[in-house]
This record gives sequence, C-alpha cells and structure tokens, in this order.
Amino acid sequence: MKKTAAALAALAAAGFTGLSMAPASAAPMVFDSCGQAAQYGVYNLRAGQPGYGTHLDRDRDGLACENASVAYDPNLVPGYVPPAPVPETPEVVQNDVVQDSAVFDNCTEARAAGRTNIPSWDPAYGLHLDADRDGYGCDADGTDDGVQQHEIIDWVPESWNDGGNGYDQVSQVPVGGADTGAEGESAVPGLALAGGLTLAAAVGATVAVRRRAARA
Repeated sequence: MKKTAAALAALAAAGFTGLSMAPASAAPMVFDSCGQAAQYGVYNLRAGQPGYGTHLDRDRDGLACENASVAYDPNLVPGYVPPAPVPETPEVVQNDVVQDSAVFDNCTEARAAGRTNIPSWDPAYGLHLDADRDGYGCDADGTDDGVQQHEIIDWVPESWNDGGNGYDQVSQVPVGGADTGAEGESAVPGLALAGGLTLAAAVGATVAVRRRAARA
C-alpha cells in the first residue's frame, strides 16, 4: 500500500515537473550575425522586424545586413509565424452600386446611431442616404429622409364642360364668377352691333350740327 502511494506521488511530481519545463511559444529567431542571417537568405532587416537585432546594425540607421539586390522576407526567419489573415469586410450591391457593409441601410438607422450629415468620403455614406445629392447623407434637417412630392390636380365644375372638348378659359365664364373682362363667344355679335349703333348716332349728330350751321 505504501509503495503504491509512493509511486503515485512520484508520477504526480514528474507530471508537474514536465509541465513546468514545457517550452513557451517560440519567438522569431534573432540572428547572431549577418553571416548567420545570410545562411537563411535574410537581408535588409529593419528595426522591429523578425530577426533584427541592434548588434546587426553597425551604423544604427535602423537597417541591418543590407543587400540592395535581395528583398527582406520574414518567412525565412526561423520561428516566425505569419499573423492570421484578417477577413475582408463583405460588400453589398444595391441598385447597381457597390455598398460597403458599414453603410447604413437608411437614415432612420443612421439617426439611431447618432449620425447625421454624413459626408461622401465617410465609409457610412451611401447614395441611397443622399436624396438631394448634396454630398451629405441623412441631413440633420431631414431633407434626405424622404423626397416630398406635391400633386396638382386641375379640376373644373361639370357645368363648364362643352361636350367633351374640354373647357375654354376665355370663351366660357362660370355663372356668378368674378368679372375678369372675358366674355363668351355669343357676346361678340352684340358688342359689334352696339358699336355700330353708337357710330351711326355720332355721324347723325354731326350732320345735324352742320345743317344748323348752314341755315344760320
């Protein structure tokens, strides 16, 4: 019994020792010299890049192991693990216009996020948010929230109908309407007759005056 307990204790101790000795995640190798870097085909290491060390940069210009004919490649540095690629933001097509997913769907959504007067260079801008096309989406005054349309209806009373040919604003005047100086077509002969009678009366008066003057 005692031997079994001692064996279990030894195994537990060995396990903890093994865990404590487990190596941490490897870091990119820092070259001891430019000769060592050249063995891996690494040149032109800039400060902060994998493999760089100040002891490799003699002139302290931030560029070590210079070689104008070879480009720096961090993948050649032992221990270097490239970062995981960042997924690209998907794009959305609306009305044949490519829209970024950061663009608001409408001005209601933009206002809920506290955004108004969104300039055209802002990632949240979209043509569908700029109804008046002034370069700013979701105007603070509500102009872009919806285009106001007013419909004008030309309506006239049924009594103005002249038999399906429409109505004549000059020749027909509604009964009781304001006197605008326009008369109907039926009034034209009356006006001509009245004018002729007036002219005849004036001529007759002139002849009578001349006769009286001759007698005198």
